[in-house]
Amino acid sequence: MTNPADNPHDRYFKEAFSQIDILADFLNVYLPEALRGQLDMTSLVRQQDSYTDDSLSEHFADLVFTAQLGSKPVQIALLLEHKSYTEPHIHFQLNRYMLNAWEDQLTHKRLLLPIIPIIVYHGRRRWKKQPISNYFSTLPISVLPYLPSFDYVLIDLSTMLERLPAFASDYARLTGVLLQNSRQKRVLERALREIGDSINRLLAEERGERFFKTSLLYLTWVTSLTKVEAVIIFRNVSQEADNYNMSLYEQLIQEGVEKGIKQGREQGIEQGIEQGIEQGIKAMLKLNMTAEIIAAAMELPLDQVNNYIAHIQAKQA
Repeated sequence: MTNPADNPHDRYFKEAFSQIDILADFLNVYLPEALRGQLDMTSLVRQQDSYTDDSLSEHFADLVFTAQLGSKPVQIALLLEHKSYTEPHIHFQLNRYMLNAWEDQLTHKRLLLPIIPIIVYHGRRRWKKQPISNYFSTLPISVLPYLPSFDYVLIDLSTMLERLPAFASDYARLTGVLLQNSRQKRVLERALREIGDSINRLLAEERGERFFKTSLLYLTWVTSLTKVEAVIIFRNVSQEADNYNMSLYEQLIQEGVEKGIKQGREQGIEQGIEQGIEQGIKAMLKLNMTAEIIAAAMELPLDQVNNYIAHIQAKQA
């Protein structure tokens, strides 16, 4: 059975939406006005409870928060729909989730709290909301009162770029853009250009730098992009990202060297270190570094670096 913790979308989602300011920003943008006006965003507190059973765990990576709604506490169940397609019968899954939560509250003799289910959807197709009555064909009006009728909040990230000006947090902008566009390299780069200033501001602070690194790793988890390619995409959309990339060069080079040495040993090549150096130089070339910079970084003579480059280019021809 699939564990949501092993799903990179869920991991990044939880990393981002566990941060109260990011969650509050999305709620401020996507909640219905009447609900938004009553919900005290400063009172949001994450709970450690989880109400996903074996069946629901394949669909949801749940985050549960409590907050004040007017003078009353309300529980928010923030659920991630992590499929690439829409869920035609989402009410049934939500209903099961809410029943699990209320049964737990009753079992532990806690105050029963209303639950506002929130779906964060990042598929390609537009999500079409419908009432639960639509699941049943030719339903007589007399039967409607007997159906479990309830609504949910939809955060449809296909509208993310249209709503960018409404977001207050650079963290939320980057989160939404990556979740929605990570599967499409060209679209992703265009979307990141839209938030280039946000990336610059993030990298001007320590917390933002950590979050940027997490975002970079997320891209390599969910796409065929290598770390080098992900670095190049970010350097093309943000000056600060380009500057920050300098601190990643040594890491990428070291990974290339270690990979080359490992390959050399596995193949029984005595000069495994030569393979490692070559891998490191290949990584640096992908970052558009000149032979002079490579020579300085790897503390090698320039003519030796040029020989490596010529050898690499000859193999690629």
